[in-house]
Amino acid sequence: MKKANSPPPPLPVPPLPDASWGKTAGGQNRDRTVLIILAVIALALVLLLLMWLTMRIGSQSGGKSKKVENSAAANADSNSVGESQSESQSAENEKSTEDVADSGQVESAVETQSEEVQAKAENAATQADDEALKQAADTTTDSGDLAQNAASSAAADSGSRHQATIAALGSEGGAEFFGVSADGNRFVFVIDISSSMANGSFIKARDEAVRSIDQLSPSQDFGVVLYHDSPVTNNAFSMCAATDKHKAAFKQWILQQSPTGGTEPTAAMKIAIARKPDAIFLLSDGEFDPGAVTLISGMNKNKRVVINTISLSVDSSTLRQIANENSGSYRCVP
Repeated sequence: MKKANSPPPPLPVPPLPDASWGKTAGGQNRDRTVLIILAVIALALVLLLLMWLTMRIGSQSGGKSKKVENSAAANADSNSVGESQSESQSAENEKSTEDVADSGQVESAVETQSEEVQAKAENAATQADDEALKQAADTTTDSGDLAQNAASSAAADSGSRHQATIAALGSEGGAEFFGVSADGNRFVFVIDISSSMANGSFIKARDEAVRSIDQLSPSQDFGVVLYHDSPVTNNAFSMCAATDKHKAAFKQWILQQSPTGGTEPTAAMKIAIARKPDAIFLLSDGEFDPGAVTLISGMNKNKRVVINTISLSVDSSTLRQIANENSGSYRCVP
């Protein structure tokens, strides 16, 4: 019997090399390389970040510096403008001070001159009154004849109807001035002699005053107050009997007056009201300051004195108001 062939014994397999060494050496090298690359990249990123931050900080610092410079420049300009304005204001203040000083000097000079003119006028009026009284007593003098002739001529020009009305009022008590009549026996004529009356208005008012007073009877009293910037009076007939002697003195005095200055009626009206007349004839050629109307009406307490007003050439609302508030009559004479 044959034996079965047994399989040949397996060939010995040589042992495989250990892979752990290659993995350790090669893998470690690759890992180290990767780490180096990552470190380089990280370092580059850090450097880039630092550069960006440096540029950012530098830009902000530059902007702030520029703003500071601009602010400083603006402050400098503002200070320059302020100094310029201060200098201009100082110059204007100095000029205003000089103007005020000059104005004060001018006003002082004007006041001094006005006082001197008034004093001269009062002295001249007093002297004229003394002369007039003397001349009225002695009718042989030339001045007395001149005054009488002027009064006679003015009376002739007034017209027969006007003269008859005045004469009737004088004989029965009362007076009339430019067609405005008043009852009583005591009258004050307050007449404007400001510069605006120099166009012939003063001559018209003067002649009418001469005619009206000339028609008063000796039992009646009259007074006259002229006014411009201040009152112009004469004590000889502040309130006197309407005798021939006083009438002549008045004519002589008023012929010597001439228009000058401004228009201020309140002081003259205060004098007139203080003389306690039955009526006042207030004459002007224009408007008064509204404050003067209030003052004049306030002086006439209880409306005891009738105040008649006459305006020459122009219609005056203030003169009309004074008459309305003091029981008087108003007339505008063309």
